[in-house]
Amino acid sequence: MFIFENRVSVASDLHKTTPVNDLQSLKFNNVTYEINDKITLTLNKTLVAPFKVLICGESGSGKTTLLRLIKGDILPANGDIEAKDIYGKDMIIFQDVAYIFQTPYIFDTTLLDNLTLFQSKEFTQEKIIRVLKKVSLYDELGGKNSLKYMCGTMGKNLSGGQIQRLEIARALLRDKKVLLVDEATANLDKNNSKKIRDLLFNTPVPVIEVAHHYNLNDKRYTDKFELKNGKLIPIG
Repeated sequence: MFIFENRVSVASDLHKTTPVNDLQSLKFNNVTYEINDKITLTLNKTLVAPFKVLICGESGSGKTTLLRLIKGDILPANGDIEAKDIYGKDMIIFQDVAYIFQTPYIFDTTLLDNLTLFQSKEFTQEKIIRVLKKVSLYDELGGKNSLKYMCGTMGKNLSGGQIQRLEIARALLRDKKVLLVDEATANLDKNNSKKIRDLLFNTPVPVIEVAHHYNLNDKRYTDKFELKNGKLIPIG
C-alpha cells in the first residue's frame, strides 16, 4: 500500500540541478498484478532518485499497467509500492505523481488557463513564467503575450511537441515528484521527440518513461528495462 501521510518539503527553483523534492527511492515489494490469464506482473525492484527510467516492451506486456500501479489508479493484488524520502521516512506519492499522456487534453482557451487549469490565482506570475521558460514555450508563443495565446480547439494552434511540453509544464508548475511518461513521443517527429527527451532529462524530477521509440545508447537513462513475461529485465 502507499502511505497516506505527506512529509515532503518541495523546493521551488526549477533551475536547480538537485532534485526538487526529497524523494529518495521507489521500491516495489513483491508486487503482483494479473494483466491477463497468461501474464502476471511480478515486481521486486528499487529505483533510487533522481532516476530517469526507460521501460520498453511489446504491446500488451503491461507497461501502462505498471504506470497505473505507481500512480495509484489500480492497486496490486499482492505486495506494496514504497516511497521513501532522504531521511528514510515514508512518503505519499499518489497525488504528487504526474501522468504525461500521449494525447493530452487541451482546452479552447489561453495558454495561461491551459497551464493552470483555470486556477491561475493559485500560482505567482513569476513561477508561471519560469515554468513556461523551462519548457521553452514562453518565447515561442510570444514572450510577454504568451499567457494570452489562444491554444485553439484540442490545441490546434499548437504543434504536437508544444502540446507535450505544455503537459510537462502542468506537472512542473505543481511541483510533482515523479513524472510518468506514457508514449509521449510516439506521434512526434525526430526533432520534437529530441526536444521532449532533452526536457525530461534536464528536469530535476524523477522520470519513468514507457516508449516504443527510444535510443538504447542514450546514457542519460539511469535504468533501462524490458518488461517481458511480467518481469522487468535490465537491458543495455
